[in-house]
Amino acid sequence: MPPKTSLSHRPDLEFQVAGSPAQTSLRQLAGKYDFDIPATVDWLNHYRSKVPDFLLKISGACLTPDMAEDIALLSKVIPLAVVVGGGDEITVRCNQLDIPVEKYGPWRVTTKKVLEVVVDVMTRMANYFSGLINKYGGKAFPLVGTPTRPLIFANKLERFPVNIEGKEIEAGYFGVIPEAQVKKYLGSSLLERIVNAEPDEVPVVAALGHQYEPAMPDGGYQALNIDGDDAVKLIANHVPAQEVFIVTPSGGVKEQRQGTAPDIVPLLPYSEFMARRSGLLIDEGMDWKLKAAFRILNYGRAGVALLSPADFVPYLLDRDERMSFDNVPGLRGLPPHRNGFYGTTLVSSET
Repeated sequence: MPPKTSLSHRPDLEFQVAGSPAQTSLRQLAGKYDFDIPATVDWLNHYRSKVPDFLLKISGACLTPDMAEDIALLSKVIPLAVVVGGGDEITVRCNQLDIPVEKYGPWRVTTKKVLEVVVDVMTRMANYFSGLINKYGGKAFPLVGTPTRPLIFANKLERFPVNIEGKEIEAGYFGVIPEAQVKKYLGSSLLERIVNAEPDEVPVVAALGHQYEPAMPDGGYQALNIDGDDAVKLIANHVPAQEVFIVTPSGGVKEQRQGTAPDIVPLLPYSEFMARRSGLLIDEGMDWKLKAAFRILNYGRAGVALLSPADFVPYLLDRDERMSFDNVPGLRGLPPHRNGFYGTTLVSSET
């Protein structure tokens, strides 16, 4: 069976057809973000396409109509897959239902009642964002695991690796994906749905884990609350994407310089991250994202960038194919941007 062909495999043909979906989408995006269409076509011609070309992890706060419209337009040009987050929405919903919220850094104590909220919110977020993309002319479909059809596997964590006043904190129904066995934790059905999607379809994955539990009456799998960055790290290890984008409201890692507002750090190799860690503005959530990002880079399959929603399209399409990052580990073969950096690009210079 021949491999699927996407627009980015043959942009020399598709982009020259007046009124084609790709050309129409690029014109709309170019008008919105002020970039040059011919330069973008050159960039799309520059690299060897993969399916999907780009994998996105989008924080719940960034799942907006504007973001959905951009993804709908981009999907006419480049194959995409999305993992949705929803941590803040879970907290809001728990508060509305008077369910106690107990968090320790990035870890949320997941009681049975909290787990019910997690499953509900993650299911709704995947369906909601898929619907938004479709509203703007895209072809998105949600992928949500259930006890009878799990998509992402995880191990139930008994206790968090933190102590509060000398007490160990029980995790409840919180799941983690072991680094040493990461290849075993993605369901084959999820991988097939992502890799075999049509070029203009957008899989939207809910970050929801499951663990085999013989005592479960409805199929043998117990739902678990997992971190969305853990999920995108797992998927990136299986899907041959060109780059992984972590879209977050902050837009990336920032540093505070004396007498000025915090600035985005444009390029962050692992060695520099370790050396300058105390001088960077990194909370627990960003720390989790960075650990996932550097792990993805260590897989050696994709570059990683942390971006704001506003910088996502310019970062992706404003490239200069005449140049290359061949001397930068983690970005080899990628053309740099014509107008500087957007967001924070992570580069792994050490394992």
